[in-house]
Amino acid sequence: MAPGSVIVVSCFMPAQEDLTTMRFRNRLLILVVALLVPSFIGAALAVAYVYVEQQKDQERNIAETGHAFALLIDNEMRHHEGILRTLAASPALASGERAEFYEHARRAAHGVDAVAILYDLDGKALLNTNRPLGTPLSGRDPSNLPALMRRLGGDQTLVSDVYFAPTVQRFDFMMQVPVVVDGKIRYHLVLGMHVGILQRLMQRQNFPAAWLATVADRNGRIAARSRDAGHYVGTLLREQTRRRLTATGRDFFFDSKTLEGVPVRALASTVPNSQWKVLISIPSAEIRRVPLEAAALLAAMMALLLVLAMLTAMLNQVLRGYFALETGLYLRTLFTILLPQYALLAVLAVTVQALCGRKVLGYAVLVVLYVAMIACQGVGLDHPLLLFTALPELPWSSMNGYGHLLLRERVLQLYGGGFALMLLALAVVLWPRGVNGEWSSRLRLARQNLTPRVLAAFGAGVLLFGASGALLWYELDVAGNYRMTRSAEALRAEYELRYRRFQDLPQPRLAAVNLRADLYPQARMLAVEGSYQLENRGAAPIINLVVYQQPGFDLAARLSQPARLVTSDRARGFYRYRLATPLAPGARIGFDFQLSAAPGGLLGLGTDTPVAANGSWFTNEALPRIGYQQAVELRDERDRRRHGLAPRAQDQR
Repeated sequence: MAPGSVIVVSCFMPAQEDLTTMRFRNRLLILVVALLVPSFIGAALAVAYVYVEQQKDQERNIAETGHAFALLIDNEMRHHEGILRTLAASPALASGERAEFYEHARRAAHGVDAVAILYDLDGKALLNTNRPLGTPLSGRDPSNLPALMRRLGGDQTLVSDVYFAPTVQRFDFMMQVPVVVDGKIRYHLVLGMHVGILQRLMQRQNFPAAWLATVADRNGRIAARSRDAGHYVGTLLREQTRRRLTATGRDFFFDSKTLEGVPVRALASTVPNSQWKVLISIPSAEIRRVPLEAAALLAAMMALLLVLAMLTAMLNQVLRGYFALETGLYLRTLFTILLPQYALLAVLAVTVQALCGRKVLGYAVLVVLYVAMIACQGVGLDHPLLLFTALPELPWSSMNGYGHLLLRERVLQLYGGGFALMLLALAVVLWPRGVNGEWSSRLRLARQNLTPRVLAAFGAGVLLFGASGALLWYELDVAGNYRMTRSAEALRAEYELRYRRFQDLPQPRLAAVNLRADLYPQARMLAVEGSYQLENRGAAPIINLVVYQQPGFDLAARLSQPARLVTSDRARGFYRYRLATPLAPGARIGFDFQLSAAPGGLLGLGTDTPVAANGSWFTNEALPRIGYQQAVELRDERDRRRHGLAPRAQDQR
């Protein structure tokens, strides 16, 4: 410092013990993050695998249950077919002993709560076990067996669809077998059964309370139902559901609504021989819980890992002889700062799996996205509005804590939370479901999955994402001086490209300095009034004065003799004055300036100033510097190549 220099600055320096503690904490933080990030990536992949397999197991369980119940119904019908076949082979019927046959048929039908009816080939009823033998009988009961005979023939077992029997005021169905005498079909024997036999069979299955099991005939009329059977038996299924059931004979999953209007995910399984359908339906709300539960499970795993990391770090401190453990600081940092970031990563992992539909592809895409985010940060594309899972560094000090940067962190968390809500809503809408996992089916069913709750969640996410994003954009890019690393590097590269030609320009030297610095900690404002005495210590007159001022500060300068401001580049910090009268060797010139820095915007989130609420720290780097500054140039050779700069000379490295 030149003789006569006067500096008036209020500054609080941390003790060496505080600096050692801060360095130790930084090492611990690096250790924790280095252990947690790979662990969390592995956890994300593990949970993604778990939820995909869980979904497959759930649908596999539904499919097996539906298929087994369809076989059970078929077995029940085969049992009744066996009764009919036995009666059809009765010698009494072949010999024309109808009274004897009537008694056999009446006992057999009564044992299964059914009625046996014998028809001739013209469709005339010859006997009915519910009527005394010899009683005049009317024509056929109103079933569709005649239509089935015309379409399929009468030489095989036929099962009618459900019909309403007016004589007993109930819904029944019929089974018919041919009666062959002397190698020819002479009669048709029919067993009329109440649909209650299927209802009793269903009640014995003990389906889960959330499931809805339904048995429907070929026309989509309900024969049995696990809930509200008395109200819905005999009712037709929804038209859209009936069209789907008649379109294919194979088992398949589809999305529909129950007659009560509840959206469901249903399996349709075909009953052999009769071609009736068994529907096993689960409310869509139950299905949609899967991605949310997967994300919650991953968040819980992350919380557990954070607790283990905290205990490990604290144990490391104790083993090194440091016993001033700050549990509250650990909990605050890990659970309110780091955990939300990892929760966003969990949501991203679940959404990627939902969109990809195939777990291996989802793993690959997630890894590519994470590597891409790291690569973007590596090349300086690290704006927090672009990488919502990679927030800016949040330093902590024992004097100022997290300071004003914590508010920026919270707003960024709201921004990421809004985006996460939109991702979750997207995952729910496009969630792959069984055989409808292909994109065409998922897009076709997306509108049905847009329930009011999903739309409300998506709308809340859009509102939160848009509002916080607009606020951050204004605070960081419009009113603040935030720069991405790449943008900051670009400004430094342009500083070198534009003004390096002034590097060898003779410049005066500082002979005396007089500063008055006013710090306003609560407002984070800095105001400096200064005066430099610049002396030409060279052998030649100086006509150009070059000044560098670190960007982000407002500089107002005045020279003690007439000069013209030739270049004023505030963004890059370059100012050049041309003196009206060259500064002779040994002569001095006064450079008076006012320097100020204050947060901009509504909340001051995007402007960093040297002033903090407690423990401000700044050096002469914040003050105007005379001459071209080589320290501003990029030093890393990769950064220089990326911005089109030549390698630095060996003596400048």
